[in-house]
Amino acid sequence: MKLKVLLLTLFMSLFLAPAVLAAEETPDGLVQLFLPKYPTWHLKMELPDFISPGLEYTEDGEDVYFEAGKPDENLFMSVHIGPKKRGEGAIGCRNFYKMQMFMDKNYREVNIRDWQYKDITITEHEIRNFENTGKMLKNYFGCMVQDDKWVSILISKLGYMRGDRGYFIDILKSVKLIDGPPEEYVEFMVNKLLTIENRSAELENLLGLYYYEREDYKNAKKYYRKAYEKNLKSNELDKLTWLDMVNGLGVSYAITKDYENATKIFEYGIAGDPEFGWFYYNLACVYAETGNKDKALANLRVALKYKVNQNNGHVLDSPLADPSFASLMDDEDFLEIARQFE
Repeated sequence: MKLKVLLLTLFMSLFLAPAVLAAEETPDGLVQLFLPKYPTWHLKMELPDFISPGLEYTEDGEDVYFEAGKPDENLFMSVHIGPKKRGEGAIGCRNFYKMQMFMDKNYREVNIRDWQYKDITITEHEIRNFENTGKMLKNYFGCMVQDDKWVSILISKLGYMRGDRGYFIDILKSVKLIDGPPEEYVEFMVNKLLTIENRSAELENLLGLYYYEREDYKNAKKYYRKAYEKNLKSNELDKLTWLDMVNGLGVSYAITKDYENATKIFEYGIAGDPEFGWFYYNLACVYAETGNKDKALANLRVALKYKVNQNNGHVLDSPLADPSFASLMDDEDFLEIARQFE
């Protein structure tokens, strides 16, 4: 029995999910930011007791902005992640900020100091009597770079006192730019998808694929079936996603020995795309496992006809290595067909 991810891998499919899902905040103040365009890495920081209004994205999805604050303490911070625009590294990022800072004629910055903390290049400055409040505004602007991306962090406090410096430093110390395994992003995205009410057929399909990859076929059937039923009403899935959904649902039924529903789903798929080889191949698996040699070989012959007519460059695998055909491994008719797949 075979399941091929027809559009993208599970990881890349989740990467296409709505960008608004790309942030997480835990009760202990740990914030994780993921950039959907570069989902193999993420930013972590600790912001206990901060209030986080959320994220904003530019239209092309390459920039993410996160804001948080403690209004009762006049403390504010923001994070921007996006492609580099100027300069060769973190210093170029910081200098770009300083250029904008000096161009702002409404404020007069004083006590400007540049320094380095680990991978973060920092500019520290003050605006005295900010907007005639009689209070000083203290800004820490930090920038770090990974590959072709900037991460800039702005921490500001109105009414800054000398004792606040340690708090600012603690926030900077907590910042970690992690080039981590994609699985962490996938787990994060799946947990967010599960919280969405009235999910689309596309999102149900992603959840089905997620559980299939983890060999949780009960849940795979559950979410693939939801995708199937919703798409019958909405017809929202594009062709590649539809093929993925139908094939995934059929294979999940077959693996759990629900051969009747597996047969119905693969026949439904063939009616929708009679030249897609995986439907015939997997239907042949169903018939082989249920002892119907003639129908197994008939479908395998059609699968062979469409062997190279698969989406996204996939080619049908050889049935000689497929345990679904174990009962036919000594059958000459089967062997004659199977050898042509190699």
